[in-house]
Amino acid sequence: MKIRAKVKNNRLVVRMKFAPSETLSTRELESLGTREIQGILKPRQIRRNVLEYTGSSGIPFGKYLERTISKAEFYHFMIQIAEAVRKVREGNLFINRLVFDLRYVYVNEGTRDLLFLYVPMQSGYAGLGALKFMEEILYAAKIGEDTELSIAKYRDFIRKQSDLDPDAIKAFISRANRGLDNRDERTMLMEDEADKSEQTALMEDAEEDTDRTVLMKSTEEQDATGFMEETDSEGKKAPVFYAVLIHRLTKERIEVDKTVFRLGKGAGCVDHRIDNGVVSRIHADIITRDGHSYVYDQNSLNHTYINDIVLPAKIEKEIHDGDILRLADEEFEFHI
Repeated sequence: MKIRAKVKNNRLVVRMKFAPSETLSTRELESLGTREIQGILKPRQIRRNVLEYTGSSGIPFGKYLERTISKAEFYHFMIQIAEAVRKVREGNLFINRLVFDLRYVYVNEGTRDLLFLYVPMQSGYAGLGALKFMEEILYAAKIGEDTELSIAKYRDFIRKQSDLDPDAIKAFISRANRGLDNRDERTMLMEDEADKSEQTALMEDAEEDTDRTVLMKSTEEQDATGFMEETDSEGKKAPVFYAVLIHRLTKERIEVDKTVFRLGKGAGCVDHRIDNGVVSRIHADIITRDGHSYVYDQNSLNHTYINDIVLPAKIEKEIHDGDILRLADEEFEFHI
């Protein structure tokens, strides 16, 4: 599955291309196309294996999180994720077909509303999951020091949840914001506007160049659609520095290119697939935070090891340059 996006005439246009073997769900496609679901971009089929989504102008969520965000903004985003889950459930759709990926969730910079993609496929796609996505945002976001304690409590709260309960999320946030409701949250967001000079500059740049295009997957080449590689504010390709795994048997080089990088054998639900029957479908995550890397075992059947020491499930353990990471019997050298 390939996803590409561009902004044209102040509208976001996203194209999703499927493999010929993948089959769209007619019921889900019709359900999404015939009614408005707030926050979910409406798809239409433009070719047999291509969907096009359109909506208000937006930038990738991961790019938005490169700036420092306030407590009000953070919880505003968390509520929107919870509400997206609620609306998908109410529409008899599937939560795991929402695309929870910082590259492919978009933010309208004016309203700070999130825009989600839904994959109406019969099978073969399983997303990151709403709770895991919330945790990824916690690691990726730059949050003011004065709110770190509150956010840490929220992290502990969601880690105890087995499934996302929108009402429980909203109740926690209400307590964290001293009982503020959604309308008050929006008031707080508007008050933050005076401190967002960087955001204003970005919006002015976007108005001057509405035909600028963005490639959401830099490993793909430009095609005839006119969707281009992601660039920085000066039009140059932004440099990115990644940790690397080296498969000890095959010498394959694997770039850890996300804040939460998932390993396992499950096609469509991990960032790097390991074709080995003793590796679990979702085996372990590599988490990058504040210049450090951690391994998080996802309660795998045959365990995860660092330097032959077994890791407890569901607990982060730091990994260092030169360490040996083992998933079941698959070994990788870890390098920064």
